[in-house]
Amino acid sequence: MNPLDFYVLGHMKSEVYGTEIPNREELWRRVEASAARVRNNPGVMEPAIRRSRGSIKDLRKDILATFFHCSSSDEHPRHHFCPTGSNSWCFYNQARAVCGPPNTHEKMRVYFKLNQDERSLLFSIYKDLSTDELLHKCMASRTQNPNESLHSKLWNCLPKIKFFCLRTCQYSVTNTVLQHNYGYSTASMISDLGLQEGSHHTTKFFEEKDKKRKREASRTPRKKIRVKEDQDPSYASGAY
Repeated sequence: MNPLDFYVLGHMKSEVYGTEIPNREELWRRVEASAARVRNNPGVMEPAIRRSRGSIKDLRKDILATFFHCSSSDEHPRHHFCPTGSNSWCFYNQARAVCGPPNTHEKMRVYFKLNQDERSLLFSIYKDLSTDELLHKCMASRTQNPNESLHSKLWNCLPKIKFFCLRTCQYSVTNTVLQHNYGYSTASMISDLGLQEGSHHTTKFFEEKDKKRKREASRTPRKKIRVKEDQDPSYASGAY
């Protein structure tokens, strides 16, 4: 889970538009643009979840560290939550560890270009999204809703914008469930059913597909930030 992925940005946008503040449209554009810099830096945001398994307190600290790091300035450096030492991803604490002068904050790739009021609003949303209840679901570093993983595979086979007959739906659901639970390499399941596993080339082909699927799943997705408001996606989490 990335603290600034589409799911979290959706919650942030709801909070912004649900709050009585002036220039909400302009504020959200600025928040979204700043969030893009943070999300596109995999060395800052994503490891916050994966480093803190087993401790909600450490997980909250690492997530809030990303906010204070990105909202710091030369006049008000706030890196007290960032890891220390010469190997730290925080350039400020890294420079302090080697007794050298840190670079200016405005040169950071992940700098929040927001004023103090906008930062305060964004921080309140950060706190709402780092409650014990939400963080408890993230401790395993997996999706908060396991069904979404299966659903996304099913919608790839059966897009909701198209019509399919009952037999096609039944076959696609069965095939998706098998792939979700066994992967493409279904040789062990086929053997249990007393069926022939097929040729060596067939088994090797399915094993390669499994390896490719795992590589793609472990790769940090680079999603586009801006999505048209009136666009009706064929699949969106919780939209149907």
